[in-house]
Amino acid sequence: MSAGEITQLLSEEGVELSVRTVERVLAEEGFTKLPRRSRLKLGLTVKGAKVPAVSEAITVSVVTGKHVGCEAAGVFLFAPFIEKLNICNIVKQAGLPGTKMIPATSYLLSFLALKLIGTERYAHMGDHGFDAGLGLFAGLNVLPKCTAMSTYSYGLDALHLLRLQKAFVKQANKLQLYDSSIINLDFHTVPHFGDESVLEKHWAGARNKKMKGALTLFAQDAASKLILYTDADINRDEADDQVLNFLSFWKGIRRGIKPTFVFDSKFTTYANLSSLNTQSIKFITLRRRGKKLIDKVNKLKSWKRIHSSQVF
Repeated sequence: MSAGEITQLLSEEGVELSVRTVERVLAEEGFTKLPRRSRLKLGLTVKGAKVPAVSEAITVSVVTGKHVGCEAAGVFLFAPFIEKLNICNIVKQAGLPGTKMIPATSYLLSFLALKLIGTERYAHMGDHGFDAGLGLFAGLNVLPKCTAMSTYSYGLDALHLLRLQKAFVKQANKLQLYDSSIINLDFHTVPHFGDESVLEKHWAGARNKKMKGALTLFAQDAASKLILYTDADINRDEADDQVLNFLSFWKGIRRGIKPTFVFDSKFTTYANLSSLNTQSIKFITLRRRGKKLIDKVNKLKSWKRIHSSQVF
């Protein structure tokens, strides 16, 4: 027991001592402080109720007329946007799997809840195991445990994720969230620091060096700054063709509308640039501004100066 728990038990028996006094007595007897424990490890929720053994779907009738506590109630500010996007239909179109206890939509909303409250690792799921409010956000009695979340994540393949992206972007496009006239494309390396990483080495611009990591493509709507497409863990020999892969994806979303692509001059090959040109896709390649290049441009006449920027 902790010093606080000992103090509470002594108080119930009529012995009133401060926590500091109990801590001093324990220290004199050679007992060290217990490590800090979460409410989950104590087996209690905020109100003293037991943590549910498993996650399971709940119905509206279960919570109708009841008050549910939530330490991260701000997630419910996103509920109108989630409803407007029709997440249930997106999950159905993507064909995401569910389980007997937890529907596919509840799994997706559980992942979303973690992102919204800033929980970065599945190992920290236990910190929210007592929060019935977060469970309600996902349509569950409580969020799934770490093992369930990681198992589900590993069970999704590239096809599931591609279908999910396509269904989401199609719905967002119907809501006119994208301008779609200019699309920024860029690679980003997500570093991996494991000793036995099998990932290839790629250039990490933020760290100004090559390092092992997952090469990821981002496509961004330039006007709204919203992400349109991602593809992770790209091999080095696959990188040049990613612009054509994205074009194929985008044609399935916005047929008949040809945007202008903006990307780095080393983003793809001349052969792929020729393919874009043949398909009447406009593009702008960005080149590093060296002193000689700037001097050469300054000598040219009849130029109209514009500013182009990418934000990722």
